[in-house]
Amino acid sequence: MIIDEKYKDYLIDISDYRDINELFYITDILITDYSSNIYEYSLFEKPIIFFDYDMDIYSVIRGVHTNLEDSPGNICKTFDEVINVINDERFDIDKVKKFKKENILLTDSSACDRLIKQILNK
Repeated sequence: MIIDEKYKDYLIDISDYRDINELFYITDILITDYSSNIYEYSLFEKPIIFFDYDMDIYSVIRGVHTNLEDSPGNICKTFDEVINVINDERFDIDKVKKFKKENILLTDSSACDRLIKQILNK
């Protein structure tokens, strides 16, 4: 990806980075499309923006399993809307927290302990 010189102080092309989950630690705002990365990112309870510029075409070609209106973040159809949400800091963290609570049942860092107990009890 070629980034115009005037944006080089603001944008970094990380498309070749091997693990997106590692990048979530240093990401202030997730701007995404219809990816499942919202599940992992919601654990951080940080802003999510859905850049929904092609929803009409995407929903016909690929289909979507949920209504974006129920998504944990702002929905923007244009790049200008994305910029305005960021500039105005109009983030709905409560939607992110609600999504996390409804979709991620256990966040207590005890997954390995539960797995070991499950294996040993069989």
